[in-house]
Amino acid sequence: MEESVYSQPWEQGEVKMCLTYSTHPFILICDEDSLTKAIANHVVTDRMSKDDATNLAVEEARLETKDFVVKFIGKYPWVISKKPIPPGTPNIMVVWPRCSKDKIIVCK
Repeated sequence: MEESVYSQPWEQGEVKMCLTYSTHPFILICDEDSLTKAIANHVVTDRMSKDDATNLAVEEARLETKDFVVKFIGKYPWVISKKPIPPGTPNIMVVWPRCSKDKIIVCK
C-alpha cells in the first residue's frame, strides 16, 4: 500500500515510532514532536478543539510528505474505503512502535 509519510530525514535501517489516524487513512506520521507542536499551536493560538486541531495539523503535515510503499504487519486498524468519512467520525490514533525503512517501510 502506498502511503504519504511525514518524517524528518530517515536513514535506512533506522527504527521509528509512527502514528496513523482513522480519519486520515493514507498518511503515516513519523515525526510526532512536530505534529504535537502544530496541534498545540492550533489549540492555543486558534482556540480550536483538540480534535479539530489534530485534523488540521495532519492535513498540514500531508503537504510535507513523501510517498513510500508501507507494509503494516498485523491487522490494519480500519477499513480503507473510497467513501468520504462522515462528519463526527471519531479520529482513532494507532501507534506503530517499530517502523523501519529499507526499500519499503515496514511497521509492526
